[in-house]
Amino acid sequence: AGKSLSFQWKCKNGTYDCLDSNGNKLSIPDSTNAVVSLGRLRPGRFYFEVEVSDGSLKSTRGISISVTGVFPTALIDGPPKLFRTSGGVFNLDGSQSSSNDASSLFYTWSCVSEKGTCKDLNGNDLMYPSQPIFRLEKLPAGNYTFHLNVKSSFGNQQNTSKDVIVIDSPPLMKIIGGPVLVRGSQESIVIDASKSASLDGSALTYSWNCTTSKGSCTDTSGNTLVLPSQSTLTFTSLGA
Repeated sequence: AGKSLSFQWKCKNGTYDCLDSNGNKLSIPDSTNAVVSLGRLRPGRFYFEVEVSDGSLKSTRGISISVTGVFPTALIDGPPKLFRTSGGVFNLDGSQSSSNDASSLFYTWSCVSEKGTCKDLNGNDLMYPSQPIFRLEKLPAGNYTFHLNVKSSFGNQQNTSKDVIVIDSPPLMKIIGGPVLVRGSQESIVIDASKSASLDGSALTYSWNCTTSKGSCTDTSGNTLVLPSQSTLTFTSLGA
Protein backbone atom coordinates (compact mmCIF):
# COMPACT_ATOMS: atom_id res chain seq x y z
CA ALA A 1 0.00 0.00 0.00
CA GLY A 2 1.17 3.54 -0.70
CA LYS A 3 2.50 5.56 2.16
CA SER A 4 0.67 8.62 3.43
CA LEU A 5 2.24 11.93 2.51
CA SER A 6 2.71 14.96 4.72
CA PHE A 7 3.10 18.52 3.50
CA GLN A 8 4.73 21.61 4.93
CA TRP A 9 4.47 25.00 3.20
CA LYS A 10 6.58 28.08 3.82
CA CYS A 11 7.12 31.40 2.08
CA LYS A 12 10.03 33.78 1.47
CA ASN A 13 10.12 37.21 -0.16
CA GLY A 14 13.74 37.32 -1.23
CA THR A 15 15.70 37.20 2.01
CA TYR A 16 12.73 38.58 3.98
CA ASP A 17 9.65 37.06 5.53
CA CYS A 18 6.47 37.28 3.49
CA LEU A 19 4.11 40.00 4.70
CA ASP A 20 0.36 40.40 4.37
CA SER A 21 -1.31 43.66 3.32
CA ASN A 22 -1.24 44.88 6.94
CA GLY A 23 2.53 44.46 7.15
CA ASN A 24 2.37 41.42 9.43
CA LYS A 25 4.28 38.17 8.90
CA LEU A 26 2.23 36.02 6.56
CA SER A 27 0.41 33.13 8.16
CA ILE A 28 -0.34 30.29 5.73
CA PRO A 29 -3.68 28.68 6.62
CA ASP A 30 -3.62 24.87 6.53
CA SER A 31 0.12 24.91 5.81
CA THR A 32 0.23 21.12 6.28
CA ASN A 33 -2.34 20.48 3.53
CA ALA A 34 -1.57 19.64 -0.05
CA VAL A 35 -3.54 22.72 -1.19
CA VAL A 36 -3.34 26.08 0.53
CA SER A 37 -5.37 29.24 -0.12
CA LEU A 38 -3.70 32.66 0.14
CA GLY A 39 -5.07 36.21 0.06
CA ARG A 40 -4.25 39.86 0.81
CA LEU A 41 -0.56 39.63 0.01
CA ARG A 42 1.57 42.74 0.04
CA PRO A 43 2.85 43.57 -3.46
CA GLY A 44 6.18 41.93 -4.19
CA ARG A 45 7.82 38.70 -5.38
CA PHE A 46 7.17 35.60 -3.26
CA TYR A 47 8.69 32.14 -3.28
CA PHE A 48 6.42 29.43 -1.90
CA GLU A 49 8.09 26.19 -1.03
CA VAL A 50 6.51 22.86 -0.04
CA GLU A 51 8.25 19.90 1.55
CA VAL A 52 6.59 16.55 0.87
CA SER A 53 7.48 13.55 3.01
CA ASP A 54 6.35 9.93 3.18
CA GLY A 55 7.93 9.39 6.59
CA SER A 56 11.28 8.18 5.37
CA LEU A 57 12.00 10.23 2.27
CA LYS A 58 11.20 13.83 1.47
CA SER A 59 11.33 16.18 -1.52
CA THR A 60 11.15 19.95 -1.79
CA ARG A 61 9.75 22.03 -4.64
CA GLY A 62 8.88 25.72 -4.97
CA ILE A 63 6.99 28.22 -7.07
CA SER A 64 7.63 31.95 -7.56
CA ILE A 65 4.67 34.36 -7.58
CA SER A 66 4.69 38.10 -8.32
CA VAL A 67 1.96 40.19 -6.67
CA THR A 68 1.16 43.64 -8.01
CA GLY A 69 -0.70 46.27 -6.00
CA VAL A 70 -4.31 47.19 -6.68
CA PHE A 71 -4.87 50.72 -7.97
CA PRO A 72 -6.93 52.89 -5.61
CA THR A 73 -10.19 54.49 -6.69
CA ALA A 74 -10.12 58.32 -6.66
CA LEU A 75 -13.45 60.12 -6.22
CA ILE A 76 -14.42 63.79 -5.66
CA ASP A 77 -17.75 64.92 -4.28
CA GLY A 78 -18.56 68.62 -4.16
CA PRO A 79 -20.82 71.43 -5.34
CA PRO A 80 -22.68 71.35 -8.66
CA LYS A 81 -20.60 72.36 -11.66
CA LEU A 82 -22.18 75.84 -11.60
CA PHE A 83 -21.55 77.47 -8.22
CA ARG A 84 -23.49 80.72 -8.03
CA THR A 85 -21.57 82.95 -5.67
CA SER A 86 -18.00 84.13 -5.92
CA GLY A 87 -16.32 84.53 -2.56
CA GLY A 88 -18.49 81.77 -1.09
CA VAL A 89 -17.46 78.61 0.74
CA PHE A 90 -17.68 75.02 -0.48
CA ASN A 91 -15.89 71.71 0.11
CA LEU A 92 -14.36 69.24 -2.31
CA ASP A 93 -14.60 65.82 -0.67
CA GLY A 94 -12.24 63.00 -1.63
CA SER A 95 -13.03 60.86 1.41
CA GLN A 96 -14.98 58.34 -0.67
CA SER A 97 -11.76 57.35 -2.45
CA SER A 98 -10.80 53.80 -1.56
CA SER A 99 -8.16 51.10 -1.74
CA ASN A 100 -9.02 47.44 -2.22
CA ASP A 101 -5.71 46.21 -0.81
CA ALA A 102 -6.21 47.79 2.65
CA SER A 103 -3.25 50.12 2.18
CA SER A 104 -3.17 53.70 3.47
CA LEU A 105 -4.09 56.50 1.08
CA PHE A 106 -2.30 59.80 0.48
CA TYR A 107 -4.01 62.82 -1.11
CA THR A 108 -2.56 65.51 -3.38
CA TRP A 109 -4.80 68.37 -4.60
CA SER A 110 -4.13 70.84 -7.40
CA CYS A 111 -6.10 73.37 -9.44
CA VAL A 112 -5.97 75.13 -12.80
CA SER A 113 -8.16 77.96 -14.09
CA GLU A 114 -8.56 79.79 -17.37
CA LYS A 115 -5.94 82.23 -16.03
CA GLY A 116 -3.52 79.46 -15.08
CA THR A 117 -2.76 79.41 -11.37
CA CYS A 118 -5.78 79.37 -9.03
CA LYS A 119 -5.93 82.33 -6.64
CA ASP A 120 -8.37 83.64 -4.04
CA LEU A 121 -10.10 87.04 -4.07
CA ASN A 122 -7.03 88.62 -2.47
CA GLY A 123 -4.75 87.37 -5.26
CA ASN A 124 -3.05 84.74 -3.11
CA ASP A 125 -2.24 81.26 -4.43
CA LEU A 126 -4.52 78.56 -3.05
CA MET A 127 -3.16 76.42 -0.22
CA TYR A 128 -3.55 72.71 -0.97
CA PRO A 129 -4.17 70.29 1.91
CA SER A 130 -2.81 66.74 2.11
CA GLN A 131 -6.18 65.61 3.47
CA PRO A 132 -9.25 64.20 1.67
CA ILE A 133 -11.34 67.34 2.38
CA PHE A 134 -10.41 70.52 0.50
CA ARG A 135 -12.26 73.58 1.91
CA LEU A 136 -12.42 76.46 -0.54
CA GLU A 137 -13.48 80.02 0.14
CA LYS A 138 -13.16 83.44 -1.45
CA LEU A 139 -12.73 82.18 -4.99
CA PRO A 140 -13.27 84.86 -7.63
CA ALA A 141 -15.62 84.21 -10.53
CA GLY A 142 -14.09 81.94 -13.14
CA ASN A 143 -13.72 78.41 -14.52
CA TYR A 144 -11.75 75.95 -12.37
CA THR A 145 -10.62 72.35 -12.69
CA PHE A 146 -9.64 70.69 -9.42
CA HIS A 147 -7.43 67.60 -9.59
CA LEU A 148 -7.03 64.91 -6.95
CA ASN A 149 -4.24 62.33 -6.94
CA VAL A 150 -4.81 59.38 -4.60
CA LYS A 151 -1.75 57.22 -3.90
CA SER A 152 -1.60 54.01 -1.89
CA SER A 153 1.19 53.09 0.51
CA PHE A 154 2.27 50.53 -2.11
CA GLY A 155 2.91 53.28 -4.65
CA ASN A 156 -0.11 52.73 -6.90
CA GLN A 157 -2.09 55.85 -7.74
CA GLN A 158 -5.10 57.19 -9.61
CA ASN A 159 -6.18 60.70 -10.62
CA THR A 160 -9.58 62.30 -10.97
CA SER A 161 -10.84 65.86 -11.50
CA LYS A 162 -13.90 68.07 -11.06
CA ASP A 163 -14.88 71.20 -13.00
CA VAL A 164 -16.44 74.09 -11.10
CA ILE A 165 -17.72 77.36 -12.63
CA VAL A 166 -17.98 80.17 -10.07
CA ILE A 167 -20.17 83.14 -11.02
CA ASP A 168 -21.19 86.28 -9.18
CA SER A 169 -24.65 86.17 -7.68
CA PRO A 170 -26.46 89.36 -6.50
CA PRO A 171 -27.60 89.59 -2.88
CA LEU A 172 -31.16 88.74 -1.95
CA MET A 173 -33.02 92.02 -1.47
CA LYS A 174 -35.97 92.34 0.88
CA ILE A 175 -37.71 95.63 1.69
CA ILE A 176 -40.32 96.03 4.41
CA GLY A 177 -42.26 99.28 4.34
CA GLY A 178 -45.64 100.85 4.37
CA PRO A 179 -48.37 101.62 4.47
CA VAL A 180 -48.43 102.19 0.72
CA LEU A 181 -51.01 105.01 1.12
CA VAL A 182 -49.93 107.70 3.61
CA ARG A 183 -52.83 110.04 4.47
CA GLY A 184 -50.87 112.87 6.01
CA SER A 185 -47.55 114.39 5.05
CA GLN A 186 -46.47 114.42 8.71
CA GLU A 187 -47.08 110.69 9.19
CA SER A 188 -43.96 108.64 9.94
CA ILE A 189 -42.79 106.14 7.33
CA VAL A 190 -40.18 103.41 7.88
CA ILE A 191 -38.65 101.51 4.97
CA ASP A 192 -36.52 98.60 6.16
CA ALA A 193 -34.09 96.62 3.94
CA SER A 194 -32.14 95.06 6.84
CA LYS A 195 -33.48 91.59 5.98
CA SER A 196 -31.50 91.61 2.74
CA ALA A 197 -28.62 89.12 2.68
CA SER A 198 -25.62 88.13 0.61
CA LEU A 199 -25.29 84.49 -0.42
CA ASP A 200 -21.63 84.39 0.54
CA GLY A 201 -22.02 86.10 3.92
CA SER A 202 -20.11 89.25 2.92
CA ALA A 203 -21.06 92.71 4.21
CA LEU A 204 -23.68 94.67 2.29
CA THR A 205 -23.75 98.37 1.41
CA TYR A 206 -26.96 100.30 0.73
CA SER A 207 -27.68 103.02 -1.82
CA TRP A 208 -31.22 104.44 -1.90
CA ASN A 209 -32.94 106.45 -4.63
CA CYS A 210 -36.37 108.08 -4.57
CA THR A 211 -38.50 109.53 -7.37
CA THR A 212 -42.08 110.75 -7.72
CA SER A 213 -44.34 111.64 -10.61
CA LYS A 214 -42.99 115.19 -10.23
CA GLY A 215 -39.31 114.18 -10.16
CA SER A 216 -37.12 114.02 -7.07
CA CYS A 217 -38.60 113.35 -3.65
CA THR A 218 -38.81 116.33 -1.31
CA ASP A 219 -39.73 117.04 2.27
CA THR A 220 -42.56 119.35 3.36
CA SER A 221 -40.22 122.33 3.01
CA GLY A 222 -39.52 121.50 -0.63
CA ASN A 223 -35.96 120.33 -0.03
CA THR A 224 -34.67 117.29 -1.91
CA LEU A 225 -34.46 114.31 0.38
CA VAL A 226 -30.99 113.23 1.48
CA LEU A 227 -31.01 109.43 1.70
CA PRO A 228 -28.44 107.92 4.08
CA SER A 229 -26.36 104.83 3.16
CA GLN A 230 -27.95 102.54 5.72
CA SER A 231 -30.40 99.65 5.69
CA THR A 232 -33.39 101.47 7.23
CA LEU A 233 -34.95 104.79 6.28
CA THR A 234 -37.34 106.77 8.50
CA PHE A 235 -39.33 109.74 7.18
CA THR A 236 -41.54 112.09 9.22
CA SER A 237 -42.06 115.01 6.84
CA LEU A 238 -42.46 113.85 3.27
CA GLY A 239 -43.93 116.26 0.79
CA ALA A 240 -47.21 115.24 -0.82
